[in-house]
Amino acid sequence: LHGDAWLGEWDIDEQAATTIRLSFRHPADDVSPYAYTAEQRISLEADSLSCAFAVTATEGSPLPFGIGHHPYFPLRPGTRLRLGKTGNFWCEGFDYLPDRPMAPPADLRFQDFAEPPRRRINNMYADWDGQAWVRWPDEGITLHMQADPIFSRLMLFINTPERDPSYRFEYFCLEPMTHRPGGQAT
Repeated sequence: LHGDAWLGEWDIDEQAATTIRLSFRHPADDVSPYAYTAEQRISLEADSLSCAFAVTATEGSPLPFGIGHHPYFPLRPGTRLRLGKTGNFWCEGFDYLPDRPMAPPADLRFQDFAEPPRRRINNMYADWDGQAWVRWPDEGITLHMQADPIFSRLMLFINTPERDPSYRFEYFCLEPMTHRPGGQAT
């Protein structure tokens, strides 16, 4: 479901005051017959953070892969979320993967700034235009997320104390993705 790289050891290939380039090499093995190299470059500028990703097959056939990036953000009282244009909304199924499209519930539309609900959310927005905003009014901060068109899906994840007793609604995840989770086409 989450591939290999998220649990693997990444090498630091290049590091400077405001940039870092990391790489991950995966040989073909019994679990995954695909050999590849993944790379991510993270850069800081005065008012922005940029992340770039690349994956290259190193042996054999082309890779059936996708990329999902999992940035987590503080979920404080008053936090507001707004999404750009989205298409279908996919509900989480019994296997924790999006399984069917539907209209988003009223509290998950986020066409205007709205507070994320305090309940379990693990759902996908398809045909996402790559734009999202998170606002923390008490701090006077607004974050603007901008993803390349290949990241046409967005997962919104909010846990619950029932699933993780240490969780107290203190963070949430907005995950730009190149594909629907579970490797199925939408």
